[in-house]
Amino acid sequence: MARPYDPWQNLKTKNGLNADEVISGIQKSIRRGEIKDYVLDMHTRRGQAKGRDEDYFYKVASKVIPEKPGAHDEYLPRLMKLMGK
Repeated sequence: MARPYDPWQNLKTKNGLNADEVISGIQKSIRRGEIKDYVLDMHTRRGQAKGRDEDYFYKVASKVIPEKPGAHDEYLPRLMKLMGK
């Protein structure tokens, strides 16, 4: 019997890794404690256990590096206003 089509099976990163290899690498990094604290947000069990919420995600975990100087200070207040916060 043929294996069902998996749209992720041929996905490759810029350095040639497939999705399974990327996920495996992330899991190994988590086990070794190499994941930085700011990455643990509302989207992870460990972040949820720390009480990380939507505000934490937008104010801390959503920062991009490198970033256009002042972009976070410019766009975050506008986003929070749109969200009614």
